[in-house]
Amino acid sequence: MAQDISFAVGRQSQFCEEPTNEDWSHVKHILRYLKKTANYGLHYVKTGQPIEAWVDADWANDVQDARSISGYVIKMAGGAVSWTSRKQTCVASSTTHAEYMALYDVITEIIWMKSLLVELGQAKFANSPIIVHVDNMGAIRIAESNQVTERSKHFNVKFHLVRDEIKKGTMMLSHTNSKDNVADLFTKPLSGVLTQNCSVLIGVKPIE
Repeated sequence: MAQDISFAVGRQSQFCEEPTNEDWSHVKHILRYLKKTANYGLHYVKTGQPIEAWVDADWANDVQDARSISGYVIKMAGGAVSWTSRKQTCVASSTTHAEYMALYDVITEIIWMKSLLVELGQAKFANSPIIVHVDNMGAIRIAESNQVTERSKHFNVKFHLVRDEIKKGTMMLSHTNSKDNVADLFTKPLSGVLTQNCSVLIGVKPIE
């Protein structure tokens, strides 16, 4: 499945030009995982609930350029319908900064998805406010505040779209424990057990 290997594939794709034996070992690990989970797929069930999102960031993940990794997953009908794992476009000054930028990514995707659902005549699944689960309290405080602080004054203005959507009531941030944040699957390497648990929570299961 594309969802559960998004981070791993994105990570290894950075070393295509001059791969090492270690890089090749990592690629073979991904291939073994795909072979083992060849009968897995996304499962959806009728829930009647609107879309819901989880977002995370791994600060300064890349030791070469100090860029962080943003990851999010949006669920509807019990399964993932949109997800991403990508390097951020600029260097974040802190974990909070990285998480705030990741929030911008998922908010813009939700805005597009809500428009799509309305166009398809499924507005009931885009009812406001859309809940976005975040595991960083600092990012939540900045997003819910209209004040410019020492911690946020250097943030690119575009990222404050997050504040605007919260103020309008279209989005609502909900704090979740890091261990319960399924977006971890898209930002960092996880153990086999955690990978399986997160995959199940986004609807990835064996096809019967």
